[in-house]
Amino acid sequence: TGYAEGGAGPAIGNAGFLAVASDDFIFQTVKHGRAGTSMRGFVGSTGLANLGEQEVGDIIAFLREHEPAVAVVAMRGTGGL
Repeated sequence: TGYAEGGAGPAIGNAGFLAVASDDFIFQTVKHGRAGTSMRGFVGSTGLANLGEQEVGDIIAFLREHEPAVAVVAMRGTGGL
């Protein structure tokens, strides 16, 4: 869910993030984490999820095939949409 819900980084499935992030950027970020942040890597036996590189590639392919429509959320009481 990313920053919007108190997470340590952008929501990986967020349409805006997917529009600007290359596959390699996503792959390297998931594999190694982000230096200077609390995000750790997810690949290998020391990773958060013990993912293999092929699994990370599969996740990226899934995200690209199922990019969510941009959601517009109206905020009550803020004069929003």
